[in-house]
Amino acid sequence: MPYIQQKIRKKYQEVLDYLNHFVKINCPGELNYILFKIILQYIRDKRECYQTYNDVIGVLECIKQELYRRFVSKYEDLKIKQNGDIVEKRR
Repeated sequence: MPYIQQKIRKKYQEVLDYLNHFVKINCPGELNYILFKIILQYIRDKRECYQTYNDVIGVLECIKQELYRRFVSKYEDLKIKQNGDIVEKRR
């Protein structure tokens, strides 16, 4: 995950706080719509070319992996402890 400087994060956090105050994302379709519109604006600003598309797809893939690494795998480990593993131990 590319960690940007705190002073840069602050301006984006203010935008996110504003959005969160006025808009509640209720379903995957709404989340998809918002993210897609942000990506389209980025493509327009950078210019439509293979490199820009490649960069966006790379960012989306890294976001997916970071979400899994930080949250999903920990959640799965918790559920294994709570409910037991589905994989039998090898003999």
